[in-house]
Order: sequence, then structure tokens, then C-alpha cells
Amino acid sequence: MLLLESKYQWIDALFDWCVQTIKDFGSAFGMNYNEANIVIFCIVWPLLFLYFMTLAVLNAHYKSRALKRLTWISVIITLVSPLILELIIR
Repeated sequence: MLLLESKYQWIDALFDWCVQTIKDFGSAFGMNYNEANIVIFCIVWPLLFLYFMTLAVLNAHYKSRALKRLTWISVIITLVSPLILELIIR
């Protein structure tokens, strides 16, 4: 299925699983792979990112100092997770 194989089999297996999951998601909603990919990564992901960033900023603004520290953990996770997904997709 892959055009290029990585030197790690688990990466190829994870990539194949992700592609198949997107295909299954798309077929469940009457879309092809490309349309499902656009919906997930160009519409849903940015909306979720904005939602969680808004929550993080509001929590940092209105909560106590202890919750602010916890909020920064969620901000870091929110900022790093798209980079991790990008590495997985490549």
C-alpha cells in the first residue's frame, strides 16, 4: 500500500491503520478518503484546536494559580499534538 517503506515496520503498520481508519470514517459518512481527510484535518481539527485553546485561555484567566499550571499542560498538549499527527501522517 505504501509507495515508500520506512525502516521501521511499526511506522508502516500505524500509517496503514490510520489510512484505513480515515477510509472507513469517510465511507461511513459517504465520503472518499480525500474528502474525509479534508473534513478531519482542515475543519474538525482546527475547530477543536480553537475550542481547547479558548478553554485554556479562559481557565488561565479565571482560575487559581494551581489550575493555571494545569492549564499550561493542556496548552502544551494542544500545541504539540498537531505536530505529532503531522509526523505520523508523513
